[in-house]
Amino acid sequence: MALTAGLSAQTAAPAKPANPPQEKPTFRLQVDLVTNDVIVRDEKGNFVPDLKRDDFEVFEDGVKQDITSMTVVTGGRVNNVLAPPPPPPPEGIILPRTRPRNDVSGRIFLFFVDDLHLQFHNTGRVRDLFKRISKELVHDGDMFGIVSSGPSSIAIDMTYDKARLEEAIKKIAGNELKPSDIIQGPSGSQGPSEVRYRAHVAFSTVNDILQNLETVHNRRKALVYVSDGYDFNPFQDARLGLMDPNSPFADRSVHTAAVAE
Repeated sequence: MALTAGLSAQTAAPAKPANPPQEKPTFRLQVDLVTNDVIVRDEKGNFVPDLKRDDFEVFEDGVKQDITSMTVVTGGRVNNVLAPPPPPPPEGIILPRTRPRNDVSGRIFLFFVDDLHLQFHNTGRVRDLFKRISKELVHDGDMFGIVSSGPSSIAIDMTYDKARLEEAIKKIAGNELKPSDIIQGPSGSQGPSEVRYRAHVAFSTVNDILQNLETVHNRRKALVYVSDGYDFNPFQDARLGLMDPNSPFADRSVHTAAVAE
């Protein structure tokens, strides 16, 4: 038994099969769609809007290519002239027109109402402005969204429904800081703290919505920014006590200080 065990110990172990070599991955590159923007003008420099697919020839490496899609942009309106017509509605049934989910015929507007920097007494003027925008700028087929920076609390995602714009117009209200709030408020080395904070809120809001809009491709896009503007160091003389005492505003400042005491 001991001899048998010794012989068994000296027997070579069977060799393990070698691992098959790993296949290297193959990457294939294929171009399915190439887009080109073309602006065609006549000899007088006028834009030519009524072009058809047969008016264009596209070549790649000397080989003529097929044009499978052609969109015409006139005045910001986009029309795919090669898209098939919609099917006729069933007879005897009247249905509201439906919009395809991938409709790209209209433009995209993003309205930003910086109510943190709109004076309250300008609220009526701003509302009238947006009523004109709704009537004259936003057309059927255009997509829009509207966002505010402050207490108007407007945040409407992209939509085709102009009734949402009418709802937002009623909520617009200016909430700019009053001069007394700026003068009496805390200030730092870079000016009034609340002024800079409000500007930061407005700029951050615009930056976020523009990043979201960046994901939309092959559409005409526009940002409409409504604000009274920015002054990062307002009423410097009044805040430092250097204003002319004969100024009407200086009189009000003295009166306010006396009441505060």
